[in-house]
Amino acid sequence: MGFLDSVKNRLALNLKITKISLMVNRNDVVQACQSLSKDERAGALKVIENMFRWQSVAQITGVLFPNYWSSGVSDEALDLVKGGYIQGGLDVMRSQGQPIQPQYGMLPIQQAALSFAWLILKALEQRDATTTLPASSRASSLPDTSPATEAKFCPACGTPRVLGGRFCAKCGAEFVLTSKTEAAAFSDSTAARPASIQQHDSVHEFSDPKMHGTSPCVNQFSQASRASTGETDELFRQLQMVIQQGQQNGEVTAERGDALTAMVERFQALTQAQASSPTELAARSTQMHELVGRFKSIYTTPKAATNRAERISQLLSGVRAYLFDEGNKPATGQGERNTLLNLLKEAGHTNYALQAAQDDAATHQLEHDQIRPLILGVRRFALRRNLMVAEPFLGWSAVEVNPNRVFFAGGNDVRQEVSSVCRTRHLDLAERAIGWGAAQMRWTQLRECALAVFDLTSGSKEDWPSVCHSLGTALALGVNPVVVVDADSVLPFDLDVHPVQSDGDLGAALDEALFTIPRVETGALSSDTVAEVLRRCDQQHATTIMLRKGLSEAALDTTEVETSLTLLASINGRGKWALIRPAWLGFYPSLNDRRCFHIMPFSEPWSNDAREAVRSACSERVRYRRGDETGDPNVIRSIWQEICRATDVVVDLTGLNLNVCLELALCQTLGRRTLLVARSDSGTINRLFPEIAKLQVHPYQTCLSLERTVEQFLAQAA
Repeated sequence: MGFLDSVKNRLALNLKITKISLMVNRNDVVQACQSLSKDERAGALKVIENMFRWQSVAQITGVLFPNYWSSGVSDEALDLVKGGYIQGGLDVMRSQGQPIQPQYGMLPIQQAALSFAWLILKALEQRDATTTLPASSRASSLPDTSPATEAKFCPACGTPRVLGGRFCAKCGAEFVLTSKTEAAAFSDSTAARPASIQQHDSVHEFSDPKMHGTSPCVNQFSQASRASTGETDELFRQLQMVIQQGQQNGEVTAERGDALTAMVERFQALTQAQASSPTELAARSTQMHELVGRFKSIYTTPKAATNRAERISQLLSGVRAYLFDEGNKPATGQGERNTLLNLLKEAGHTNYALQAAQDDAATHQLEHDQIRPLILGVRRFALRRNLMVAEPFLGWSAVEVNPNRVFFAGGNDVRQEVSSVCRTRHLDLAERAIGWGAAQMRWTQLRECALAVFDLTSGSKEDWPSVCHSLGTALALGVNPVVVVDADSVLPFDLDVHPVQSDGDLGAALDEALFTIPRVETGALSSDTVAEVLRRCDQQHATTIMLRKGLSEAALDTTEVETSLTLLASINGRGKWALIRPAWLGFYPSLNDRRCFHIMPFSEPWSNDAREAVRSACSERVRYRRGDETGDPNVIRSIWQEICRATDVVVDLTGLNLNVCLELALCQTLGRRTLLVARSDSGTINRLFPEIAKLQVHPYQTCLSLERTVEQFLAQAA
């Protein structure tokens, strides 16, 4: 083998190891290890051992989690990681408050996946050594390789075996098979069992198609499968005990307890029923979905609020109901189901903690430490399908979203009221952005905040254009908005946001906004977003090659696609482009369809003449669009779609119309190529707000001069 071939093989092996390190499904890790050739397996063992600095298998968990020996990570977490249930092990550790720190340049999940892969590769190495012995040697060293039962204790250290585990949870050694005599005894004991039970006693082979021999091992799920019925009954029994305990201590009313008990019994009957046809199976599935919906309505309906904790519990019930609805949808992927389950468990624990809160101060602390981070996670999950690529005008630096931080834009009077509410609720109000760099500072603050308050009362009228511009940015970033208006007033534009009147309860409005989960359109994450991300990536980068293949071959669900795209964006974005979660589904310009979107006031005396001037400049080369020509009754959404699809945008700032200022922010967040113009006799250029004060605005006196300016702008991109 030549030097170049050796380098090529090494790179190919490293790519395979990198791919294995990102797997969270134990079967995927096993299959990936099996697919390697004998030489590749030997090389992979050396690479992984080198990555872990040649730690023995008994020390791998200590390397993964350096605080293990002092902090006492539970046996359950260790068993899960070493048994290949990688994500589950990490989730258990997090739920137990154990530190999970990256080591040796790898993420915790990569370390866990590779430690399990090490165990599999070691087992395959032992099998390879056995299958390469002469027949006589194999006969003497392995008297019988027929299917057998699992050993109950580790042959190396004597640790009792975890049900279904293939490797020792303490030292990592593989459990050996019992003798043929013991296997025969096992067969005799099961011969008289019903076929419905025996069908679960399947034995699969841990085989490699490249090898002539195979070494059978008992299916790790066989014992668990045989006991599944009993375990399910026990689960329902425990659930009924929880309901009874809730009734006894007053947490659950007698009426609600009876309803929940009846629901559990009905669900248990459905799980135990045997379907005799596909039609019956489909009908049973529908009944289960209906039961889950009914259970949600009982489980998430809170009692009347008499204190702060009960009020927050009421708001949290809406979040829990949303999670139930999402989990009850039939087309939910495995990754989405896992995320929903984790969020539901966290919401349940949080609700119990609320019931134990002694006073409002304890409730506020719980909101700060647990509830708002949970809500932020739910919001990110809710907006996952809106994920899209953007090239923000002000760039994209690394920013961590603070679930307790609030952005404000507007006048001093409302700001003081918001500040008082924030202090009471342990919220952090972002400081006012003024002076040089105010635009960049506001942009960064909006990206850091979980909630934004916008003051459109008469006391801040001079700031309205700037406020609306910030509101547009918040919508493009998916930040929850609260808009304050005068008493008996409405919003000055068409936006699906319920305003808070100045004489209303601002604190209650902030509470509701913090718990509001956006309702987005259903469906998968846009394939256009996947294509757009891949188009922008370094095609020679090893991670890009690996993830591109995974995105094209695997039937990934939305959360899995999101994880891959986020990793690609973090590597390739370099501060120029990034992934955002806007309030609406995203779209992209067509390479073969130039579109110019014209943002301007519609009802001014000069509006129609300006429209025709820009339309004329587009001629037949570029398709002209204006917001009132879309025909969609949802005006702001249709304008968003037109901005997304536009290759060029002309923004007429004359008079600093509020809709225009909001839509300009959408353009700048997406990074669309934009031309700013204004009538020279309007004085607009001298009244620009800080976010756009340093931008070039082209004045025009006549429609002819406007047409020429737009023609030059379009020609530059031709």
